[in-house]
Amino acid sequence: MATPSVPSPVSKAARRQLKWRLFVLAASGLVPLALMVVLALGYLVYERQEATQRSALALSRALATAVDAELSSTVAVLRTLAQSDELRLAEFEAFYRTSARVARQQGWRAVVLLDDRGQAVFRTNRPFQAADPQPVEPESVVQALALGKPVVGVVTHGPVSGNAFAVRVPVDAGGTYVVSAVLSTDLILNVLQRQSVPSTWVVSVFDQGGGRVARTRPSRSAVASPSLRALLAEGQSGGMGRTITTEGTSSHTGYTRLAGSGWVVAVGIPASDAGYTTWGSMLAVLLGLVASLALAAYLGWYFAGKVSQPIDTLKQAAAALGRGERVQPDPLAVAELEEVRAAMAQAATQHERFMRELQAGQAEREALLQQVTDALRSAEEAGRIKDEFLAILGHELRNPLAPIAMALQLMALKGDERTAAERRVVERQLAH
Repeated sequence: MATPSVPSPVSKAARRQLKWRLFVLAASGLVPLALMVVLALGYLVYERQEATQRSALALSRALATAVDAELSSTVAVLRTLAQSDELRLAEFEAFYRTSARVARQQGWRAVVLLDDRGQAVFRTNRPFQAADPQPVEPESVVQALALGKPVVGVVTHGPVSGNAFAVRVPVDAGGTYVVSAVLSTDLILNVLQRQSVPSTWVVSVFDQGGGRVARTRPSRSAVASPSLRALLAEGQSGGMGRTITTEGTSSHTGYTRLAGSGWVVAVGIPASDAGYTTWGSMLAVLLGLVASLALAAYLGWYFAGKVSQPIDTLKQAAAALGRGERVQPDPLAVAELEEVRAAMAQAATQHERFMRELQAGQAEREALLQQVTDALRSAEEAGRIKDEFLAILGHELRNPLAPIAMALQLMALKGDERTAAERRVVERQLAH
C-alpha cells in the first residue's frame, strides 16, 4: 500500500503576507532610482568641489592682481622719488627730507637709501645722522644690486617696527643706489579687506620665503599650514586642492604666485560652505526616497486590501465547495482572480452535475439490487417447490414401481422364456 505524501513545511519567508510582497515589489522599483540618485549626488559633490576650488583660484588671481598693483605702485613712487635732482647731486640731507615727506604721504614706515655696497645712507624713521649702516634684510639688497631691477623682500619681525617688508628699487643717479620703502604688512591686509570676501573664507599672502605677510583671519602661526605648504611646494604659478587650515578646518584652496615678487596669494573656502548646497540637495533627495518608500508601503497596503478581499471571497467559496454546498461567488475586480472565480464556478457546476449523476446511479443500483434480491428470493422459492415436487413425485413413483419390479423378478425366477423379451423391455423401461 503506497504511503501518502506529506507536504513539506513552508518556510517563514514563503508565508509572508501579500502586503509585504507588494511593498517589496514597489520598493524594488526604487533601487535603480536610488542608485542613479547616489551617482548623481556623487557627481554633484565632485562638481561642487571642483567649482569651489575654481572659485578660490579665480579669487586668488584677482587678489594677487590687487596685491601686485599695490607693490607696483610702490615701485613707481620709488622710481619717481629716485629721479630727484637732490639724489643725483648727492644732496642727501635734502633728499632725506623729501623721502620723509613721501613716506608720510604714502603711509610707509620709512624710506631707506643704500649705497652700492649695501650700506644705509639714511633712514627716514631715524635722524639723518643716526642711520644704521646695516640694512635690516640684506639679502634683498644684494639681489636688487645683482639683478638691477626692483625686488620685494621677505617679511621681518621687529620689536619696534613690527611686521614689515621692504620694496627695493636700484637706481643710477650719479652713482648706484638702492631706494627702499619699508611697508607694514597692514598695507597688504587692507588690500585684502577691501575685497568682498565672506567672513568664513581665509585669504593669506605669503612671501617668497614662505612667511605669512597677511591673513584675513588672525592666526598665531607665522607660516602656512603643512597641507598648504605641500600644495605651494609644487612651485606652480597657480593651483588648487584640498588643505587644512591652522585652525583645523578642511578647505578648498586656490593659490596664485606673483611673477615679479614670488609672493603667493592663497584663498581657502571651508568645505562646510562648499557642501552646504550639496548637503541640502542630498537631504532633499533622502526625504524624497523616504516619502517614496512610505508611498510604496501605502500602495502595497491599499492594493493588498484590494486583492486580499477577493481572495477571502474565493477562500470562502472553496470551503463551501468542499462542504458540497452550492457556490456562486460574485464577480471580482481583479482579472486574474476573476479567472479563478470563473474556474471555481465551473467546477461547482460540474460538481453538482456529478453529484446528481452519482445520486441517479446510486438509485439505479439500489433498484437493480432489489430486483436481483427479489429474483433470488423467487428462485429459492421455485427451487424449494421443485424439491418438494420431486420428493413427492419420487415417493409416489416408488410406491407403484416397487411391486412391478418385484413381479418382474418373480417372473424371472419362474424361467418362462416366452415372456423374456417383454420382461426385458419392462425392466429397461422400469430402470430408466
